[in-house]
Amino acid sequence: SFRKNIRYSVAVAASLLLLIGAYVTYNFSTLSPDKVFAANYRTYEMGTVRSGTAGTASAIEESFAQKEYAKVVSIAFDRPFTPKENLLRGMAFIELGNNVNAINELKLVINDNGPEKSNLLKQEAEYYLALTHIRDKEYGFAVALLKKIKHDPAHLYNEKVTRKLIRQVKMLSWK
Repeated sequence: SFRKNIRYSVAVAASLLLLIGAYVTYNFSTLSPDKVFAANYRTYEMGTVRSGTAGTASAIEESFAQKEYAKVVSIAFDRPFTPKENLLRGMAFIELGNNVNAINELKLVINDNGPEKSNLLKQEAEYYLALTHIRDKEYGFAVALLKKIKHDPAHLYNEKVTRKLIRQVKMLSWK
């Protein structure tokens, strides 16, 4: 009877290990940068843009609000873009699937030292930059940004960055 119980316990434990192993293997094998990106990306809403220039919408802002993303990225001015415009251009490039240009625009927002310097725009740019790095398979950059956001409780996107997301990006780097 004691031996039967031990055999039964070993069989149950082996079955559980097999199931857990199959689950982990399935999740790892079906994990992709596009899936992780899609699960965490939400189309950017104009209402979330915070800037000091209320009431004056630029051509970029108007085109973005109309979801005319190709127009957003084709607009040129005889002045530098504002951080808000850089953010919208970056978001338009993301919508168009152009990771390289999206990354460049979002980095401009993060590195802005001008008079319009906005921490909220910077935080939005950091989150979307991390997601774009995931889609572009630049996992080291993505993990570093995600950890920075996760370790800052005051960050606008702190709650969106979960341990699961960071773990998934690390797993992608193993593939």
